[in-house]
Parts: sequence; structure tokens; C-alpha cells
Amino acid sequence: MEEEQQEQATTAATIKKDLGEILRPRAPGPYNESPGALQGFLTQLRAYHRQFPNKMEESSVKVLHAGGCMTGVALAWFEPIMRDYLNKEKDDRKEETNTIFESYDKFEKAIKKAFGTVDEARAAKYYIDGLKQKGSASDYAARFRQLASQLN
Repeated sequence: MEEEQQEQATTAATIKKDLGEILRPRAPGPYNESPGALQGFLTQLRAYHRQFPNKMEESSVKVLHAGGCMTGVALAWFEPIMRDYLNKEKDDRKEETNTIFESYDKFEKAIKKAFGTVDEARAAKYYIDGLKQKGSASDYAARFRQLASQLN
């Protein structure tokens, strides 16, 4: 499997295609507003963007793509920002819009501020303290691992 991926990466480099163009990964999302799903959504976005290093090199392209993966309340939050970016020149845009589109990290910070848990570590500790195995051991271990990762 690893050799196959290496071969695909070599082929992609030879013909100047991104790995994502060959593998055709499923796009992340849709993301609505759930604080519990936000980190997973952001991780999926980063993994997806990494497979398209040429096509998604610029932060603004990554942010536009992320906006296309939003629905519901999350889209209602982001759509005015995206519209401002698309319809106005840089000097005429709101400062928030330029900040979000100048760096993908700043986009992540903004969406976490809007939809993330205020104190992730405290919330994770609370949920770990109350965590009980109700299903399979693998379900319990996966949930514990997810919560524990928020303590770091």
C-alpha cells in the first residue's frame, strides 16, 4: 500500500499533477455549527488541502474551499465574509475579511472563535470524568483518545 502511494506521488510529480487529482479524495464536510465536530472538520480540510499542494497553495483558495464545505449556521456566519472578499477590492473590504483570507491559520482561529468550545481543555476534562463504556471497547477508546487530545 505504501509503495503504491509512493509510486502515485512520483507519477504525480512527473506529470505535474497534485496527488489529489490522482486519488480524488472526498471533500470534507459539510460542517454546520457543532462545536464537537469542528476540530474533525478542520483536520479533514488540512488533509484534503495537503493533497493539492499546487492547486491550493494560496491561503485564500483554501479559505474559499473551506467556505464551500459549510452549511446552515456556519455558512450563514461565513457567507457575508466570503461575499465581501469576492465582490470588493482589498482596500474596500472589511478588516475582518482581509485578516481571514490572508492566512489559513487566521481562518481557523476565526471559525474556532465562532463555533469552538470556549475552554476546550476544561470541557474535555469534564467529559473524560463522566466517560463510561456503553458500547464496544474500540468506541470507548476512540472517544477517550479524542477527548485526551484536547488536553494537550
